Formats: sequence, structure tokens, C-alpha cells
Amino acid sequence: MTITLRSVLRDGLLLLALTAIAVVLGTAAGRYYQKSSTRPAVESFDPAGLTFDPGATPVMIATSTCPACASARQWLIDRDVTVRELTVDQSDEARRIAGSLDVTIVPTFLIGDTRINGFVEAELEARLTVSRLSSKAADH
Repeated sequence: MTITLRSVLRDGLLLLALTAIAVVLGTAAGRYYQKSSTRPAVESFDPAGLTFDPGATPVMIATSTCPACASARQWLIDRDVTVRELTVDQSDEARRIAGSLDVTIVPTFLIGDTRINGFVEAELEARLTVSRLSSKAADH
């Protein structure tokens, strides 16, 4: 049985075409899934199920190894903002709370009845400013 150059080229081109189709379909499916499963950056949530008040002290749900969480920690330190941190890879309570809130993005911030998914500086700045003003008004 002889294999001709023509049949090798034909089979190679067919394999290349099928691979290209698979890559295009996989990429499109991945983009669709990402868009359909992405949470909004800011959303309301009901803090009633929590054992603490995220209005009194903002909460950051994070992991110890997340680069965005580390950036958020430093950002908060630079602005002298105190938060209660729940580190899901170090605490059963943090894992339970994150699970009950269906947290899929870290860091996630809880400020009053607002939830910020991810390290969104502008939203944090605005919400923390409002939170600080509210707590100062309550103190007087």
C-alpha cells in the first residue's frame, strides 16, 4: 500500500480545518459562558442572614493568595479604611458565609445592603464615603 504525497496533504489539510473549526467554536462557547455567568459589579443583597452588620463595618470576602485581594487590602490600608475580612481559604465561617451568598468572585465587598463583586475602586470609594458619612452622622 503506497501513501501518496497528495493523500498526506489532503489528510493534513482536513485535520487542520477541523482543528480550526474546533478552536473557533470553543472560543465562541467560552465567551458566551463567561458573559452569561458574570455577576454585575454592584448589586443589592439582603444582609438579614448575616450574624454581623456590614453597614457598621464593611466586609471583604477574600482569599489569602488572590492578587486582586492583596491590591484591595493595600488600597484599604492606604486610605485608613477598616474592614472585617473573611478569608475563605483560612476560615470555616468565611467559607460558610461566602457559600450562603453564592460568592464566586474575590474580593467581594459587603457595605450595608450593597455588594461589590471584584476590586472596583470607584465603587468602593463611593460606597465607603457614604458609609463613613452615615456612621459619623449616627455617632453625633
